[in-house]
Amino acid sequence: MILRIASSEFRNPKHLENEHGSLKYWLALQEALYADSRMMHEFCEARMSPSEIAISDTPKWSRLAKKMQTHLRGSFRSLFYYLSSHEEIRLCTICDDEYPQLLKSIYDPPPLLFCRGTNFILPEKMLAIVGTRKPSRASVECTQTLVSELAENNFCIVSGLAMGIDRVAHQAALANHIPTIGVSACGIDLIYPAVNAELFHQIYREGQVVSEFPIGMSPKPFHFPRRNRIISGLSKAVLLIEAPEKSGALITARAALEQGREVLVVEWDKFTEETRGNQRLLDEGATPIRSGQDIMDQFKSSFSAAESSQLQ
Repeated sequence: MILRIASSEFRNPKHLENEHGSLKYWLALQEALYADSRMMHEFCEARMSPSEIAISDTPKWSRLAKKMQTHLRGSFRSLFYYLSSHEEIRLCTICDDEYPQLLKSIYDPPPLLFCRGTNFILPEKMLAIVGTRKPSRASVECTQTLVSELAENNFCIVSGLAMGIDRVAHQAALANHIPTIGVSACGIDLIYPAVNAELFHQIYREGQVVSEFPIGMSPKPFHFPRRNRIISGLSKAVLLIEAPEKSGALITARAALEQGREVLVVEWDKFTEETRGNQRLLDEGATPIRSGQDIMDQFKSSFSAAESSQLQ
């Protein structure tokens, strides 16, 4: 079930054409690039503005320009007003200083992020926590313990807002007053799964929800791997708590490896069907984790001496 944010939460726009003249081009670009990794990469390499691409007639950009022009007409204009009038939704373009630098470094960073929640400065220690949607009691307790052990060391917990380990990781971060970022697989005006509505609203107040998907877009199966690359892309390391062999969490781990991120894996005393994914990644050389100190030690090895001293 999907929960839609009430339209009453949106206010009437004021002078949007003057204040956000280029915003409509970024929105059109985002729509036109939808799930096209190669074109996202080429756009980032080209260093052109969306408005320049929209009027381009060169062979390389003409197809994308036509798509953008389509989105700039008709119903897209009402979407532009709808989005811009929401006081809590921020749009962060890849050209903005606030755009996460780690995410900018991946092969296909989203040119535009929809953000809702507190506008905090991202700490250096960004850790993604992922795992099964049907966690064991032991893995729930493990997640809670690890997050609590990181609480005094300026970490930010990133996860995917799903049921299971994602939900536990976000809740543990909030309980320990650690910043948390939830990456959504649908439009920022939707809450999915709806059962997590209370968690979403708590993150809006104390953390941040981000999405690359347009307003009103429901989650689709192929959205989740797209979301997963952002989870790993935002983070310096990805921690796998518990996952069977075919868990979607392994997609995030693979994305992390492709992006040059560290992959950390909880090493259980006894491996079962529910932790077969852990075993596979450990066999492939992932870093075993048994405590919060193990995580901090791994982060220390990636930081300069000055940054490492902050963990002491």
